[in-house]
Amino acid sequence: SVLIYGDSQAGITGSALQKVLQGQGHTVKRVSKAGYGVAKLLATAKSLNLAATPWDHVYLFAGGNDKVANLPALRQLIDYFKPAPVTYVVLPPATLITNLTLAAKMWGKPKITPAHFFPETAARREKVAAAYIDAALQTDTAIVFDVRDPLWPDAVKQPSGVVFPSQPDGIHIGPEMSKAVAPILAGKVGDTGVPVGLLIGVAAGVVAAFLLWRRGKG
Repeated sequence: SVLIYGDSQAGITGSALQKVLQGQGHTVKRVSKAGYGVAKLLATAKSLNLAATPWDHVYLFAGGNDKVANLPALRQLIDYFKPAPVTYVVLPPATLITNLTLAAKMWGKPKITPAHFFPETAARREKVAAAYIDAALQTDTAIVFDVRDPLWPDAVKQPSGVVFPSQPDGIHIGPEMSKAVAPILAGKVGDTGVPVGLLIGVAAGVVAAFLLWRRGKG
């Protein structure tokens, strides 16, 4: 059985992931707590006794609601599910908003611009993401999936400098991209951790491939 747990991204990308995993024959439980930071997710997981089930794999979507990284809480949350392997899905970057009507409804503001999350929110998210990646790698049961890593075909350079496809509301990965991410994430079931050196090597390979792609486009 597989658990998908976390903040609102567990409701969006997590929903697409659940469909793929169920199609593969997995029994899936999904718990999404919109607006929750890592510390509150930890407390909620304990109150719901989520670790009582011997999960084959846990997908954790967390960090997007933290203004400052809470490193002990993330490590404790990952360790809470031991011995189950945990795929930590890093919070997505802030992007230019492509659907202003949706964003206005989402954030409760009648007037909103495509660059609403720049520069302060975007910079903060990148700082938090980097810190949480390091924290997750310090555990012995987590692998890290950073949505910034794949070479998305429609990626553009965001005002923050991150190369990533612009998303409908500027913060969450939208439904279409979630459908593309879900099969990649589903392939993580059975992984029991990746050495830090290998992750660095993969990241270096991604960067090199991207540079070659950019050179070919120039």
